[in-house]
Amino acid sequence: MAPFSCKPDSPDALMLSGDLIFATAEKARQMTESCLAELAGRVVMDFTGVARVDSSALAFWLSCQRLAEQKGLTLEARHFPDEMVQMAELVGLSATRIWK
Repeated sequence: MAPFSCKPDSPDALMLSGDLIFATAEKARQMTESCLAELAGRVVMDFTGVARVDSSALAFWLSCQRLAEQKGLTLEARHFPDEMVQMAELVGLSATRIWK
C-alpha cells in the first residue's frame, strides 16, 4: 500500500499521491482538510500521483467538495482517475456534479 499524501503544488493547487482507498481515506480527508485551510479562491486538486482508488475515493472527493463550499473555495479536479469517473457514473452522479 502506498501512503497517501497531499502537498501544495503551487499557490492554488494541491498534488495528491499514493493510494486513496478505504484504509487511507480518513487520513487523506484530514490531510486534505488541513491543506485546504491554507488556500483561498480557486483550488486545483491534481490526482496524477494517486496510484489506487476504491469507492472511498469517491466519498473523499465529495467530502472535499462540501468542505470547499463551506470555506468559499472553488474546487477543480485535474487528472481524475478513470475508476472514479466510472464509479460516479455507476451510481448516477453527473460529471458536472463531480468534477466541475
